[in-house]
Amino acid sequence: ALAVVASLAAASCGDQAVAPDHHNHDGGSEVCENVAAVAGIVLVSHSDTLYTQWLSGAAGAIAGSANVLVHGIHVTFQDSSRADIRLANDCARNLLRIDVADTTVARVTRDEGLRWYFNVQLERPGSTTLAVGLLHDGGAHFTSAPISVNVAP
Repeated sequence: ALAVVASLAAASCGDQAVAPDHHNHDGGSEVCENVAAVAGIVLVSHSDTLYTQWLSGAAGAIAGSANVLVHGIHVTFQDSSRADIRLANDCARNLLRIDVADTTVARVTRDEGLRWYFNVQLERPGSTTLAVGLLHDGGAHFTSAPISVNVAP
């Protein structure tokens, strides 16, 4: 399995858990603190929702033909009331982690500067899974259920 972790060296923020209003400690609208109450995730590529998971329910997959790049997949984490958690782009303490079970079927690529985005290169026909996680100071605070990746010939 391959793990991809996104990291941009930038600002360091406090170590307090995020308040329900999802504002950072400076009163802004993006979070840099420890996000301990993630309950779901949404993956969207160019306005198309590919996958959603909230609490124990999940729907969707990443699919396409071999040698196709599914690009611009934006990750949004959600809290227990299904509100989006806006994570700061300039906070080095929160990181996106993507684990692919079989990188011969699909692999993840990243575009520099797009912190909460990733791409999936569909390599060969078959099926695999990937998991998307949120790390804070190196510790996992959320990991999605396995997300199906289906590659057609």
